[in-house]
Amino acid sequence: MSRFQGKKVVFGVSGSIAAYKVVQVVRDLALLGADVHVIMTRSATRFVTPLTFQALSKNRVYTSAWDASPDHPEIHVELSRNADLMVIAPATANTMGKIALGLASDIVSLTALACNAPLIVIPAMNDQMWTSSVVQSHVHRLVERGVTVMQPGYGDLASGDVGYGRLPDPEDILGAIRWHLGRKGPLQGRKLVITAGGTREPLDPVRYIGNRSSGKMGLALSQAAIDMGADVTLIVTNSVQESLPWGAEVVRVETSAEMLEAVSSAVSDAAMLIMAAAVADYAPAQISPSKMKKTGEDLVVRLVETQDILASISEVPIAKVGFAAETENLIQNAKAKLTKKNLDVIIANDAVETIGSEYAKVVIISKDNDYLELPKLPKEDVAQKIISYLANYLLSR
Repeated sequence: MSRFQGKKVVFGVSGSIAAYKVVQVVRDLALLGADVHVIMTRSATRFVTPLTFQALSKNRVYTSAWDASPDHPEIHVELSRNADLMVIAPATANTMGKIALGLASDIVSLTALACNAPLIVIPAMNDQMWTSSVVQSHVHRLVERGVTVMQPGYGDLASGDVGYGRLPDPEDILGAIRWHLGRKGPLQGRKLVITAGGTREPLDPVRYIGNRSSGKMGLALSQAAIDMGADVTLIVTNSVQESLPWGAEVVRVETSAEMLEAVSSAVSDAAMLIMAAAVADYAPAQISPSKMKKTGEDLVVRLVETQDILASISEVPIAKVGFAAETENLIQNAKAKLTKKNLDVIIANDAVETIGSEYAKVVIISKDNDYLELPKLPKEDVAQKIISYLANYLLSR
């Protein structure tokens, strides 16, 4: 994947036992196409070697301003030049204090002062240090200057204590970085409402009628939209247990009725609705207030048709994108659904091959008879191509 091709990220690492966590973040950023330049304080090198970051980023790692060469005598200025984002993780109390007070005694604090790009500071320290008045005053000063300071997590600390001060998990750090890198993307300032997962229609307090949707496509679409700068409202069913994209406004729902209510509330100021969720077509006419027992006889359950969400918001002036998960006559059925539901675009896919899988093969069809067939790819890659297509569609309206 190369969704951040050409994006330059300066990644500062300071001396904390949590430094090992950001190795994965640097690797993932590089795999996403970002040009990652790692700089480390001397104490950081006691926890992770510069060679580790150099191997993963494919760029030289600097540990001192004295590492400069004749071609680049002011390496901190050169590193910060044309940077799209600077990240400091883990950020110790010492490093945060230096930056807050304008001190520059190491390569990380020097570069932070020279860098005009947005700065994300991700603290890691003991909870007593984090909650101290001195550290909090530094946090306040950084935030006042426009620096993003992520809140540390709660849990077991290296000291053996339990409290706030844990470095956030790598996926959360990566999510925050992706959100910031995408802010000037083609979908900047546009709100997309995306649904994900399969609804569950209760039979009794413990049983339900559901489907096999994993929600992975909806989550991948949400992340791809965030990567391109969109403000995403993600309406996701409780059945989805995957990690959710960082930066999305999340609304949890269970039933098709709850999905309808959430969608109706969210679309009023949106540019586009993407209905990637597998919404039940039928629900039990009656819900038993207590758990149903075996009676020795067959059980007959009457099902009633659920309300069509897309039909319910047909008058809302936004672009509408639907999904057609079919088991036969894929293109024919998808085109019929496109017309019947008055959609702008429909994404057709084979239900048997796609639901629950890590891969998808889809056909994109627009109301203008534009037709794009994608090969079988990982859902993240398919989602990126779908969102790129939809971004062009929105911008051409």
